[in-house]
Amino acid sequence: LPPWLTWIKYISFLNYTFNCLLYLEFHNSAPFSCAAPSNNISGSHFTTCLQSNSTMIPSEDILKYYNIDWEYWQYLMPLFIYIVVFRIAGYLVLRFIQKPHLH
Repeated sequence: LPPWLTWIKYISFLNYTFNCLLYLEFHNSAPFSCAAPSNNISGSHFTTCLQSNSTMIPSEDILKYYNIDWEYWQYLMPLFIYIVVFRIAGYLVLRFIQKPHLH
């Protein structure tokens, strides 16, 4: 993504939804194995796996890797704001935009 387009993630509801899902999945969860291919997490991305005596990835490291640094409710607030804004906008459009009269 070009640097001049990085701001778009702040208006994307998919960004907040995905981050909320990641938070729910990995917050306070059990550690993941560095070698298990079935969990779709590559151990080479995490410094704990590169250490010789470590075989597990803490769930907090996964959240840090994906830059999940907010709490659960902080990802939900923009989604609720989107719902309220779009419902009000929809109401105003339906209420004040006139239909053309057919003759």
